[in-house]
Amino acid sequence: MKSIPAKKVARRTYFHVSLLDELPADLRAKIEAAEAVAGVRRIDEFNVVRLDSTEDRLSFLNYPEFFDAPFPALRESWLVDIGAWRTTYRTYKDSANPPILHRKELLVPADHPRRSEYLALTEAGESIGLFDDPTRIGFQQQWEQLVRERGYQVIGHQLVPIGNDDSTDGGPSADESPCVARHLTALVRYGFSAPIQTLARYGFLDGGYTVFDYGCGRGDDMRGLGANGIQVGGWDPHYAPDNPVSSAHIVNLGFVINVIEKFDERVEAVHRAWSLAEQVLVVSVMLANQNAVEGQRYQDGILTRRGTFQKYYTQTELKRFLEQVLEEEPIAVGPGIFYVFRDKDAEQRFLAERSRSRRSILRMPSRPVVERPSREGRDRVEQKYQAFRGPLDRLWVQWLALGREPEKSEVADLLALTEGFGTLGKALRFIGSRNDKSAIEAARRARIADLEVYFALDQFQRRKPYKHLESGLQRDIKVFFGDYATAQQAARELLFRIASPEAVAAACQQAAAHGLGWLIEGESLQLHGRLVERLPPLLRVYVGCASVLYGDYRNADLIK
Repeated sequence: MKSIPAKKVARRTYFHVSLLDELPADLRAKIEAAEAVAGVRRIDEFNVVRLDSTEDRLSFLNYPEFFDAPFPALRESWLVDIGAWRTTYRTYKDSANPPILHRKELLVPADHPRRSEYLALTEAGESIGLFDDPTRIGFQQQWEQLVRERGYQVIGHQLVPIGNDDSTDGGPSADESPCVARHLTALVRYGFSAPIQTLARYGFLDGGYTVFDYGCGRGDDMRGLGANGIQVGGWDPHYAPDNPVSSAHIVNLGFVINVIEKFDERVEAVHRAWSLAEQVLVVSVMLANQNAVEGQRYQDGILTRRGTFQKYYTQTELKRFLEQVLEEEPIAVGPGIFYVFRDKDAEQRFLAERSRSRRSILRMPSRPVVERPSREGRDRVEQKYQAFRGPLDRLWVQWLALGREPEKSEVADLLALTEGFGTLGKALRFIGSRNDKSAIEAARRARIADLEVYFALDQFQRRKPYKHLESGLQRDIKVFFGDYATAQQAARELLFRIASPEAVAAACQQAAAHGLGWLIEGESLQLHGRLVERLPPLLRVYVGCASVLYGDYRNADLIK
Protein backbone atom coordinates (compact mmCIF):
# COMPACT_ATOMS: atom_id res chain seq x y z
CA MET A 1 0.00 0.00 0.00
CA LYS A 2 2.71 2.50 -1.24
CA SER A 3 3.91 4.96 1.42
CA ILE A 4 0.57 5.75 3.09
CA PRO A 5 0.90 5.93 6.91
CA ALA A 6 -0.46 2.79 8.52
CA LYS A 7 -0.06 0.66 11.64
CA LYS A 8 0.71 -3.00 10.98
CA VAL A 9 0.03 -5.64 13.65
CA ALA A 10 0.65 -9.22 12.57
CA ARG A 11 -1.24 -9.55 9.27
CA ARG A 12 -3.56 -6.60 9.88
CA THR A 13 -3.19 -2.99 8.78
CA TYR A 14 -4.83 0.02 10.50
CA PHE A 15 -5.21 3.58 9.21
CA HIS A 16 -7.33 6.64 9.95
CA VAL A 17 -10.20 7.54 7.61
CA SER A 18 -8.48 10.84 6.76
CA LEU A 19 -6.19 8.77 4.53
CA LEU A 20 -8.91 7.03 2.52
CA ASP A 21 -8.68 9.40 -0.45
CA GLU A 22 -4.97 8.58 -0.81
CA LEU A 23 -5.54 4.83 -1.17
CA PRO A 24 -5.32 2.97 -4.51
CA ALA A 25 -8.58 2.92 -6.46
CA ASP A 26 -9.19 -0.82 -6.01
CA LEU A 27 -8.80 -0.56 -2.24
CA ARG A 28 -11.10 2.48 -2.07
CA ALA A 29 -13.71 0.53 -4.02
CA LYS A 30 -13.40 -2.40 -1.60
CA ILE A 31 -13.90 -0.12 1.41
CA GLU A 32 -16.90 1.56 -0.23
CA ALA A 33 -18.42 -1.87 -0.89
CA ALA A 34 -17.89 -2.81 2.76
CA GLU A 35 -19.57 0.43 3.87
CA ALA A 36 -22.59 -0.53 1.78
CA VAL A 37 -22.68 -4.02 3.32
CA ALA A 38 -22.41 -2.68 6.89
CA GLY A 39 -24.63 0.35 6.30
CA VAL A 40 -22.22 2.72 8.06
CA ARG A 41 -20.63 6.06 7.16
CA ARG A 42 -17.03 7.08 7.68
CA ILE A 43 -16.28 9.78 10.29
CA ASP A 44 -19.93 9.79 11.49
CA GLU A 45 -19.85 6.17 12.66
CA PHE A 46 -16.25 4.96 12.34
CA ASN A 47 -12.85 6.59 12.07
CA VAL A 48 -10.36 3.72 11.71
CA VAL A 49 -10.23 0.99 9.07
CA ARG A 50 -8.54 -2.36 9.68
CA LEU A 51 -7.58 -4.48 6.70
CA ASP A 52 -7.26 -8.20 7.35
CA SER A 53 -5.00 -10.57 5.45
CA THR A 54 -8.13 -12.22 4.05
CA GLU A 55 -8.96 -10.29 0.91
CA ASP A 56 -12.72 -10.08 1.34
CA ARG A 57 -12.80 -9.09 5.03
CA LEU A 58 -12.14 -5.79 6.78
CA SER A 59 -13.28 -3.96 9.91
CA PHE A 60 -14.58 -0.49 10.68
CA LEU A 61 -13.62 0.74 14.16
CA ASN A 62 -15.04 3.66 16.12
CA TYR A 63 -12.75 5.44 18.59
CA PRO A 64 -14.81 8.55 19.60
CA GLU A 65 -11.84 10.18 21.35
CA PHE A 66 -9.24 9.25 18.73
CA PHE A 67 -7.50 12.63 18.68
CA ASP A 68 -7.93 13.76 22.29
CA ALA A 69 -7.48 10.60 24.39
CA PRO A 70 -3.86 9.39 24.74
CA PHE A 71 -4.97 5.77 24.35
CA PRO A 72 -8.51 5.96 22.94
CA ALA A 73 -11.01 3.24 23.80
CA LEU A 74 -12.88 1.29 21.14
CA ARG A 75 -16.60 2.07 21.28
CA GLU A 76 -17.88 -0.25 18.55
CA SER A 77 -16.75 -2.29 15.57
CA TRP A 78 -18.13 -3.79 12.36
CA LEU A 79 -16.41 -6.87 10.93
CA VAL A 80 -17.48 -7.00 7.27
CA ASP A 81 -17.32 -10.09 5.05
CA ILE A 82 -17.88 -8.64 1.59
CA GLY A 83 -17.99 -12.00 -0.18
CA ALA A 84 -20.70 -13.38 2.11
CA TRP A 85 -22.47 -9.95 2.36
CA ARG A 86 -22.39 -10.31 6.15
CA THR A 87 -21.57 -7.95 9.03
CA THR A 88 -20.74 -8.80 12.64
CA TYR A 89 -21.35 -5.84 14.97
CA ARG A 90 -19.95 -5.49 18.46
CA THR A 91 -20.30 -2.67 20.98
CA TYR A 92 -18.10 -1.89 23.98
CA LYS A 93 -20.25 1.03 25.12
CA ASP A 94 -21.03 -0.49 28.53
CA SER A 95 -17.75 -2.37 28.94
CA ALA A 96 -15.61 -1.49 31.96
CA ASN A 97 -12.57 -2.82 30.12
CA PRO A 98 -12.71 -1.99 26.39
CA PRO A 99 -9.87 -2.52 23.90
CA ILE A 100 -7.63 0.51 23.45
CA LEU A 101 -5.46 1.93 20.68
CA HIS A 102 -1.71 2.62 20.87
CA ARG A 103 0.81 4.33 18.57
CA LYS A 104 -1.68 6.78 17.02
CA GLU A 105 1.14 8.54 15.17
CA LEU A 106 1.31 5.58 12.79
CA LEU A 107 -2.30 6.07 11.66
CA VAL A 108 -2.23 9.77 10.74
CA PRO A 109 -0.48 11.75 7.97
CA ALA A 110 3.12 12.83 8.57
CA ASP A 111 2.06 16.51 8.52
CA HIS A 112 -0.73 16.08 11.07
CA PRO A 113 -0.44 18.95 13.63
CA ARG A 114 -0.50 16.62 16.66
CA ARG A 115 1.61 13.77 15.27
CA SER A 116 4.73 14.83 17.17
CA GLU A 117 2.71 14.86 20.40
CA TYR A 118 1.50 11.30 19.76
CA LEU A 119 5.01 10.15 18.83
CA ALA A 120 6.54 11.63 22.00
CA LEU A 121 4.06 9.67 24.15
CA THR A 122 4.90 6.41 22.35
CA GLU A 123 8.65 6.99 22.74
CA ALA A 124 8.20 7.74 26.45
CA GLY A 125 6.24 4.50 26.87
CA GLU A 126 8.93 2.53 25.05
CA SER A 127 11.62 4.01 27.28
CA ILE A 128 10.02 2.57 30.43
CA GLY A 129 9.15 -0.79 28.85
CA LEU A 130 5.40 -0.39 28.49
CA PHE A 131 5.35 -2.21 25.15
CA ASP A 132 7.71 -5.05 26.08
CA ASP A 133 4.84 -7.53 26.64
CA PRO A 134 2.20 -6.98 23.91
CA THR A 135 -0.19 -9.42 25.65
CA ARG A 136 -0.76 -6.95 28.51
CA ILE A 137 -1.49 -3.76 26.59
CA GLY A 138 -4.67 -4.47 24.62
CA PHE A 139 -7.33 -3.62 27.21
CA GLN A 140 -7.87 -0.51 29.30
CA GLN A 141 -7.73 -1.92 32.85
CA GLN A 142 -4.64 -4.06 32.24
CA TRP A 143 -2.93 -1.15 30.49
CA GLU A 144 -3.64 1.25 33.35
CA GLN A 145 -2.38 -1.33 35.86
CA LEU A 146 0.82 -1.80 33.84
CA VAL A 147 1.41 1.96 33.75
CA ARG A 148 0.98 2.11 37.55
CA GLU A 149 3.37 -0.82 38.01
CA ARG A 150 5.97 1.20 36.14
CA GLY A 151 5.41 4.08 38.62
CA TYR A 152 3.65 6.45 36.22
CA GLN A 153 0.29 7.88 35.35
CA VAL A 154 -0.97 9.29 32.05
CA ILE A 155 -2.04 12.93 32.11
CA GLY A 156 -3.06 14.29 28.74
CA HIS A 157 -0.47 12.94 26.32
CA GLN A 158 2.31 12.75 28.91
CA LEU A 159 3.64 10.07 31.26
CA VAL A 160 4.03 11.62 34.72
CA PRO A 161 5.78 9.88 37.67
CA ILE A 162 3.50 9.00 40.59
CA GLY A 163 4.50 10.91 43.75
CA ASN A 164 4.24 9.76 47.39
CA ASP A 165 0.94 11.57 47.83
CA ASP A 166 -0.69 9.85 44.84
CA SER A 167 -4.15 8.50 45.53
CA THR A 168 -4.95 6.98 42.16
CA ASP A 169 -4.54 3.40 43.39
CA GLY A 170 -7.14 3.27 46.13
CA GLY A 171 -8.92 0.30 47.66
CA PRO A 172 -11.72 -1.70 46.05
CA SER A 173 -14.83 0.21 45.07
CA ALA A 174 -18.32 -0.71 46.13
CA ASP A 175 -19.09 -2.44 42.84
CA GLU A 176 -15.98 -4.63 42.73
CA SER A 177 -16.39 -8.37 43.06
CA PRO A 178 -16.10 -10.16 46.39
CA CYS A 179 -12.93 -12.10 47.13
CA VAL A 180 -13.04 -15.10 44.79
CA ALA A 181 -10.61 -17.95 45.50
CA ARG A 182 -9.93 -18.97 41.89
CA HIS A 183 -7.01 -21.21 42.82
CA LEU A 184 -9.27 -23.56 44.81
CA THR A 185 -10.81 -24.77 41.55
CA ALA A 186 -7.52 -26.37 40.44
CA LEU A 187 -7.92 -30.16 40.59
CA VAL A 188 -5.38 -32.80 41.47
CA ARG A 189 -5.43 -35.03 38.37
CA TYR A 190 -4.40 -38.66 38.09
CA GLY A 191 -4.75 -38.75 34.31
CA PHE A 192 -4.59 -36.29 31.43
CA SER A 193 -7.32 -33.67 31.20
CA ALA A 194 -9.93 -33.93 28.44
CA PRO A 195 -8.40 -31.25 26.16
CA ILE A 196 -4.95 -32.86 26.39
CA GLN A 197 -6.48 -36.21 25.51
CA THR A 198 -8.00 -34.72 22.35
CA LEU A 199 -4.53 -33.52 21.33
CA ALA A 200 -3.22 -37.05 21.76
CA ARG A 201 -6.12 -38.48 19.75
CA TYR A 202 -5.44 -36.16 16.83
CA GLY A 203 -1.70 -36.80 16.73
CA PHE A 204 -0.50 -33.48 18.16
CA LEU A 205 1.50 -35.18 20.93
CA ASP A 206 3.90 -37.12 18.75
CA GLY A 207 6.86 -35.05 19.93
CA GLY A 208 6.86 -32.71 16.96
CA TYR A 209 4.94 -29.92 18.71
CA THR A 210 5.71 -27.77 21.74
CA VAL A 211 2.93 -27.18 24.28
CA PHE A 212 2.28 -24.33 26.72
CA ASP A 213 -0.36 -24.73 29.44
CA TYR A 214 -1.75 -21.25 30.20
CA GLY A 215 -3.38 -21.53 33.61
CA CYS A 216 -1.74 -24.87 34.38
CA GLY A 217 -3.14 -25.18 37.91
CA ARG A 218 -1.18 -27.75 39.91
CA GLY A 219 0.72 -28.82 36.79
CA ASP A 220 -0.40 -32.44 36.42
CA ASP A 221 -0.80 -32.20 32.63
CA MET A 222 2.63 -30.59 32.38
CA ARG A 223 4.30 -33.37 34.35
CA GLY A 224 2.57 -36.05 32.31
CA LEU A 225 3.51 -34.46 28.99
CA GLY A 226 7.10 -33.99 30.12
CA ALA A 227 7.29 -37.63 31.14
CA ASN A 228 6.25 -38.54 27.59
CA GLY A 229 9.03 -36.52 26.01
CA ILE A 230 6.92 -33.49 25.04
CA GLN A 231 8.56 -30.07 25.27
CA VAL A 232 6.10 -28.34 27.59
CA GLY A 233 5.86 -25.21 29.71
CA GLY A 234 3.14 -23.65 31.82
CA TRP A 235 2.12 -20.70 33.93
CA ASP A 236 -0.49 -20.15 36.60
CA PRO A 237 -1.20 -16.96 38.59
CA HIS A 238 -1.36 -18.89 41.89
CA TYR A 239 0.59 -22.14 41.59
CA ALA A 240 3.29 -21.12 39.10
CA PRO A 241 3.40 -17.30 38.94
CA ASP A 242 7.17 -17.16 38.44
CA ASN A 243 7.27 -19.54 35.49
CA PRO A 244 8.15 -17.86 32.19
CA VAL A 245 5.28 -17.20 29.80
CA SER A 246 6.34 -18.27 26.31
CA SER A 247 4.88 -19.08 22.92
CA ALA A 248 4.43 -22.65 21.68
CA HIS A 249 2.96 -24.54 18.76
CA ILE A 250 -0.01 -25.47 20.95
CA VAL A 251 -1.41 -23.40 23.82
CA ASN A 252 -3.90 -25.01 26.19
CA LEU A 253 -6.38 -22.75 27.99
CA GLY A 254 -7.98 -25.56 29.94
CA PHE A 255 -10.90 -24.83 32.29
CA VAL A 256 -9.64 -21.31 32.97
CA ILE A 257 -12.19 -18.81 31.69
CA ASN A 258 -15.07 -20.54 33.48
CA VAL A 259 -13.53 -19.72 36.90
CA ILE A 260 -12.94 -16.02 36.14
CA GLU A 261 -15.78 -13.93 37.47
CA LYS A 262 -15.05 -10.79 35.43
CA PHE A 263 -16.04 -10.95 31.78
CA ASP A 264 -13.32 -8.57 30.63
CA GLU A 265 -10.65 -10.62 32.37
CA ARG A 266 -11.90 -13.70 30.54
CA VAL A 267 -11.46 -11.79 27.29
CA GLU A 268 -7.94 -10.80 28.33
CA ALA A 269 -7.05 -14.42 29.20
CA VAL A 270 -8.24 -15.65 25.80
CA HIS A 271 -6.38 -12.86 23.99
CA ARG A 272 -3.16 -13.50 25.86
CA ALA A 273 -3.31 -17.26 25.34
CA TRP A 274 -4.09 -16.70 21.64
CA SER A 275 -1.08 -14.39 21.31
CA LEU A 276 1.16 -17.26 22.47
CA ALA A 277 -0.28 -19.90 20.11
CA GLU A 278 1.84 -20.40 17.00
CA GLN A 279 -0.45 -23.03 15.46
CA VAL A 280 -3.50 -23.76 17.58
CA LEU A 281 -5.22 -22.63 20.78
CA VAL A 282 -7.21 -25.20 22.75
CA VAL A 283 -10.02 -23.78 24.90
CA SER A 284 -12.12 -25.87 27.28
CA VAL A 285 -14.77 -25.00 29.86
CA MET A 286 -17.27 -26.58 32.23
CA LEU A 287 -20.59 -27.16 30.49
CA ALA A 288 -24.02 -26.60 31.99
CA ASN A 289 -25.45 -29.89 33.25
CA GLN A 290 -27.93 -31.25 35.77
CA ASN A 291 -25.13 -31.97 38.26
CA ALA A 292 -23.66 -28.47 38.13
CA VAL A 293 -22.64 -27.09 41.50
CA GLU A 294 -25.26 -24.84 43.07
CA GLY A 295 -24.54 -21.60 44.84
CA GLN A 296 -25.25 -17.90 45.05
CA ARG A 297 -25.91 -16.17 41.72
CA TYR A 298 -23.15 -13.72 40.87
CA GLN A 299 -22.50 -11.90 37.58
CA ASP A 300 -23.26 -14.50 34.89
CA GLY A 301 -22.30 -17.50 37.06
CA ILE A 302 -22.39 -18.67 40.67
CA LEU A 303 -20.35 -18.29 43.86
CA THR A 304 -19.93 -21.63 45.62
CA ARG A 305 -19.74 -22.28 49.36
CA ARG A 306 -15.95 -22.63 48.99
CA GLY A 307 -15.72 -19.08 47.68
CA THR A 308 -15.02 -20.12 44.09
CA PHE A 309 -16.74 -18.89 40.96
CA GLN A 310 -18.10 -21.04 38.14
CA LYS A 311 -19.54 -19.94 34.83
CA TYR A 312 -21.25 -22.89 33.12
CA TYR A 313 -21.36 -22.54 29.34
CA THR A 314 -23.44 -24.19 26.68
CA GLN A 315 -21.60 -25.49 23.62
CA THR A 316 -23.18 -22.80 21.43
CA GLU A 317 -22.42 -20.06 23.95
CA LEU A 318 -18.73 -20.97 24.08
CA LYS A 319 -18.49 -21.07 20.28
CA ARG A 320 -20.04 -17.60 19.96
CA PHE A 321 -17.83 -16.21 22.72
CA LEU A 322 -14.66 -17.36 20.96
CA GLU A 323 -15.92 -16.07 17.61
CA GLN A 324 -16.56 -12.62 19.07
CA VAL A 325 -13.34 -12.38 21.05
CA LEU A 326 -10.92 -13.76 18.45
CA GLU A 327 -12.83 -13.09 15.22
CA GLU A 328 -11.89 -16.61 14.17
CA GLU A 329 -13.98 -19.72 13.56
CA PRO A 330 -13.46 -22.24 16.40
CA ILE A 331 -13.76 -25.96 15.71
CA ALA A 332 -15.62 -28.16 18.19
CA VAL A 333 -13.65 -31.31 19.05
CA GLY A 334 -15.63 -32.42 22.08
CA PRO A 335 -18.18 -31.21 24.61
CA GLY A 336 -16.83 -27.93 25.96
CA ILE A 337 -13.60 -28.18 23.91
CA PHE A 338 -12.74 -26.08 20.85
CA TYR A 339 -9.64 -25.65 18.69
CA VAL A 340 -8.83 -22.24 17.18
CA PHE A 341 -6.15 -22.44 14.50
CA ARG A 342 -3.73 -19.60 13.80
CA ASP A 343 -2.00 -21.72 11.12
CA LYS A 344 -4.70 -22.04 8.44
CA ASP A 345 -2.81 -24.71 6.49
CA ALA A 346 -2.71 -26.81 9.66
CA GLU A 347 -6.44 -26.17 10.11
CA GLN A 348 -7.23 -27.46 6.61
CA ARG A 349 -5.06 -30.54 7.11
CA PHE A 350 -6.81 -31.20 10.42
CA LEU A 351 -10.31 -30.89 8.94
CA ALA A 352 -9.41 -32.96 5.89
CA GLU A 353 -7.92 -35.70 8.07
CA ARG A 354 -11.06 -35.81 10.23
CA SER A 355 -13.11 -36.42 7.08
CA ARG A 356 -11.04 -39.37 5.90
CA SER A 357 -12.28 -42.91 6.09
CA ARG A 358 -9.95 -45.13 8.09
CA ARG A 359 -9.22 -47.66 5.41
CA SER A 360 -6.09 -49.80 5.73
CA ILE A 361 -3.32 -48.50 3.52
CA LEU A 362 -0.34 -50.17 5.13
CA ARG A 363 -0.83 -53.74 3.98
CA MET A 364 1.00 -54.50 0.72
CA PRO A 365 -1.58 -55.98 -1.70
CA SER A 366 -0.86 -59.33 -3.25
CA ARG A 367 0.87 -59.20 -6.58
CA PRO A 368 -1.28 -59.86 -9.64
CA VAL A 369 -0.71 -62.88 -11.87
CA VAL A 370 1.11 -61.60 -14.97
CA GLU A 371 3.11 -63.12 -17.78
CA ARG A 372 6.47 -63.97 -16.25
CA PRO A 373 9.61 -62.59 -17.88
CA SER A 374 12.73 -64.68 -18.33
CA ARG A 375 14.52 -65.88 -15.23
CA GLU A 376 17.38 -63.48 -15.91
CA GLY A 377 14.91 -60.59 -16.25
CA ARG A 378 13.13 -61.63 -13.06
CA ASP A 379 16.41 -61.69 -11.21
CA ARG A 380 17.32 -58.18 -12.38
CA VAL A 381 13.89 -56.81 -11.40
CA GLU A 382 14.04 -58.50 -8.00
CA GLN A 383 17.56 -57.19 -7.35
CA LYS A 384 16.40 -53.70 -8.26
CA TYR A 385 13.45 -53.99 -5.91
CA GLN A 386 15.56 -55.32 -3.03
CA ALA A 387 18.11 -52.53 -3.52
CA PHE A 388 15.40 -49.84 -3.11
CA ARG A 389 12.79 -51.77 -1.16
CA GLY A 390 12.31 -49.25 1.68
CA PRO A 391 11.78 -46.13 -0.50
CA LEU A 392 9.64 -48.11 -2.98
CA ASP A 393 7.35 -49.55 -0.32
CA ARG A 394 6.91 -46.12 1.25
CA LEU A 395 6.12 -44.68 -2.19
CA TRP A 396 3.43 -47.32 -2.74
CA VAL A 397 1.88 -46.68 0.67
CA GLN A 398 1.82 -42.95 -0.05
CA TRP A 399 0.27 -43.56 -3.49
CA LEU A 400 -2.53 -45.50 -1.81
CA ALA A 401 -2.94 -42.87 0.91
CA LEU A 402 -3.29 -40.03 -1.63
CA GLY A 403 -5.34 -42.01 -4.14
CA ARG A 404 -3.21 -40.40 -6.86
CA GLU A 405 0.40 -40.36 -7.96
CA PRO A 406 2.50 -38.33 -5.49
CA GLU A 407 4.28 -35.27 -6.82
CA LYS A 408 7.97 -34.68 -6.26
CA SER A 409 7.41 -32.28 -3.35
CA GLU A 410 5.37 -34.97 -1.56
CA VAL A 411 8.01 -37.73 -1.71
CA ALA A 412 10.46 -37.96 1.19
CA ASP A 413 12.73 -40.46 -0.60
CA LEU A 414 12.89 -38.50 -3.87
CA LEU A 415 16.70 -38.40 -4.02
CA ALA A 416 17.11 -42.16 -3.54
CA LEU A 417 14.38 -42.98 -6.07
CA THR A 418 15.69 -40.65 -8.78
CA GLU A 419 19.20 -41.99 -8.29
CA GLY A 420 17.91 -45.55 -8.69
CA PHE A 421 15.33 -45.05 -11.45
CA GLY A 422 16.19 -41.76 -13.13
CA THR A 423 12.80 -40.12 -12.58
CA LEU A 424 9.94 -40.35 -10.10
CA GLY A 425 7.63 -41.46 -12.91
CA LYS A 426 9.80 -44.49 -13.65
CA ALA A 427 9.87 -45.40 -9.95
CA LEU A 428 6.06 -45.20 -9.88
CA ARG A 429 5.73 -47.42 -12.92
CA PHE A 430 8.16 -49.90 -11.39
CA ILE A 431 6.35 -50.25 -8.06
CA GLY A 432 2.98 -50.16 -9.83
CA SER A 433 3.96 -53.14 -11.95
CA ARG A 434 4.67 -55.20 -8.81
CA ASN A 435 1.29 -54.54 -7.18
CA ASP A 436 -2.40 -54.78 -7.93
CA LYS A 437 -3.50 -51.71 -9.87
CA SER A 438 -7.08 -52.24 -8.66
CA ALA A 439 -5.88 -51.12 -5.23
CA ILE A 440 -5.04 -47.70 -6.73
CA GLU A 441 -8.50 -47.39 -8.25
CA ALA A 442 -10.10 -48.30 -4.91
CA ALA A 443 -7.90 -45.73 -3.14
CA ARG A 444 -8.86 -43.14 -5.76
CA ARG A 445 -12.59 -43.68 -5.21
CA ALA A 446 -12.14 -43.60 -1.43
CA ARG A 447 -10.15 -40.34 -1.58
CA ILE A 448 -12.78 -38.68 -3.78
CA ALA A 449 -15.43 -39.71 -1.23
CA ASP A 450 -13.29 -38.33 1.61
CA LEU A 451 -12.90 -34.99 -0.19
CA GLU A 452 -16.62 -34.74 -0.89
CA VAL A 453 -17.29 -35.34 2.83
CA TYR A 454 -14.68 -32.72 3.76
CA PHE A 455 -16.05 -30.06 1.41
CA ALA A 456 -19.64 -30.88 2.38
CA LEU A 457 -18.87 -30.23 6.06
CA ASP A 458 -16.75 -27.22 5.07
CA GLN A 459 -19.98 -25.55 3.92
CA PHE A 460 -20.52 -24.67 7.59
CA GLN A 461 -17.32 -22.58 7.53
CA ARG A 462 -16.59 -19.45 5.55
CA ARG A 463 -15.50 -20.70 2.11
CA LYS A 464 -11.80 -20.15 1.47
CA PRO A 465 -10.57 -18.96 -1.95
CA TYR A 466 -8.79 -21.66 -3.94
CA LYS A 467 -5.44 -19.88 -3.72
CA HIS A 468 -5.65 -19.95 0.10
CA LEU A 469 -6.09 -23.72 0.23
CA GLU A 470 -3.25 -25.95 1.40
CA SER A 471 -1.08 -27.00 -1.56
CA GLY A 472 -1.83 -30.73 -1.22
CA LEU A 473 -5.55 -29.98 -1.23
CA GLN A 474 -5.14 -27.90 -4.38
CA ARG A 475 -3.47 -30.87 -6.10
CA ASP A 476 -6.29 -33.17 -4.97
CA ILE A 477 -8.91 -30.83 -6.44
CA LYS A 478 -7.11 -30.58 -9.76
CA VAL A 479 -6.60 -34.35 -10.11
CA PHE A 480 -9.95 -35.60 -8.82
CA PHE A 481 -12.39 -32.83 -9.80
CA GLY A 482 -10.69 -30.65 -12.37
CA ASP A 483 -11.52 -27.39 -10.61
CA TYR A 484 -12.70 -25.98 -7.28
CA ALA A 485 -16.24 -25.19 -8.48
CA THR A 486 -16.83 -28.81 -9.50
CA ALA A 487 -15.56 -30.05 -6.12
CA GLN A 488 -17.86 -27.63 -4.28
CA GLN A 489 -20.85 -28.63 -6.40
CA ALA A 490 -20.29 -32.34 -5.73
CA ALA A 491 -19.99 -31.61 -2.01
CA ARG A 492 -23.21 -29.57 -1.92
CA GLU A 493 -25.10 -32.32 -3.70
CA LEU A 494 -23.84 -34.82 -1.10
CA LEU A 495 -24.74 -32.47 1.75
CA PHE A 496 -28.27 -31.83 0.48
CA ARG A 497 -28.90 -35.57 0.05
CA ILE A 498 -29.03 -36.01 3.84
CA ALA A 499 -32.42 -34.29 3.67
CA SER A 500 -33.76 -37.35 1.82
CA PRO A 501 -35.03 -40.05 4.23
CA GLU A 502 -34.89 -42.55 1.36
CA ALA A 503 -31.19 -41.81 0.68
CA VAL A 504 -30.30 -42.04 4.37
CA ALA A 505 -32.23 -45.32 4.74
CA ALA A 506 -30.46 -46.81 1.72
CA ALA A 507 -27.07 -45.78 3.13
CA CYS A 508 -28.00 -47.39 6.48
CA GLN A 509 -28.91 -50.62 4.71
CA GLN A 510 -25.61 -50.51 2.80
CA ALA A 511 -23.70 -50.04 6.08
CA ALA A 512 -25.54 -52.88 7.80
CA ALA A 513 -24.90 -55.17 4.83
CA HIS A 514 -21.17 -54.64 5.43
CA GLY A 515 -21.49 -55.47 9.12
CA LEU A 516 -21.44 -51.86 10.33
CA GLY A 517 -23.96 -51.61 13.13
CA TRP A 518 -27.36 -52.99 14.03
CA LEU A 519 -30.17 -51.97 11.68
CA ILE A 520 -33.77 -51.77 12.83
CA GLU A 521 -35.54 -51.57 9.49
CA GLY A 522 -37.37 -48.29 8.97
CA GLU A 523 -36.24 -46.96 12.36
CA SER A 524 -32.52 -46.64 13.08
CA LEU A 525 -28.95 -47.82 12.63
CA GLN A 526 -26.92 -48.17 15.84
CA LEU A 527 -23.15 -48.59 15.90
CA HIS A 528 -20.04 -47.93 17.96
CA GLY A 529 -18.39 -44.52 17.50
CA ARG A 530 -15.18 -46.08 16.18
CA LEU A 531 -17.10 -47.46 13.16
CA VAL A 532 -18.31 -44.07 11.87
CA GLU A 533 -15.20 -43.58 9.74
CA ARG A 534 -16.09 -46.76 7.80
CA LEU A 535 -19.65 -45.65 6.97
CA PRO A 536 -20.77 -44.65 3.48
CA PRO A 537 -19.99 -40.96 2.70
CA LEU A 538 -23.62 -39.86 3.08
CA LEU A 539 -23.78 -41.15 6.67
CA ARG A 540 -20.40 -39.64 7.52
CA VAL A 541 -21.78 -36.26 6.42
CA TYR A 542 -24.97 -36.95 8.43
CA VAL A 543 -22.93 -37.56 11.60
CA GLY A 544 -20.55 -34.72 10.73
CA CYS A 545 -23.39 -32.19 10.66
CA ALA A 546 -24.14 -32.99 14.30
CA SER A 547 -20.43 -32.89 15.11
CA VAL A 548 -20.15 -29.28 13.92
CA LEU A 549 -21.67 -28.25 17.24
CA TYR A 550 -21.22 -31.31 19.45
CA GLY A 551 -17.59 -32.00 18.60
CA ASP A 552 -15.77 -35.29 18.23
CA TYR A 553 -18.23 -38.20 17.96
CA ARG A 554 -15.46 -40.49 19.21
CA ASN A 555 -16.39 -39.30 22.70
CA ALA A 556 -19.60 -41.32 22.32
CA ASP A 557 -19.65 -45.09 22.75
CA LEU A 558 -22.87 -45.65 20.82
CA ILE A 559 -24.29 -43.62 17.94
CA LYS A 560 -27.87 -44.04 16.76
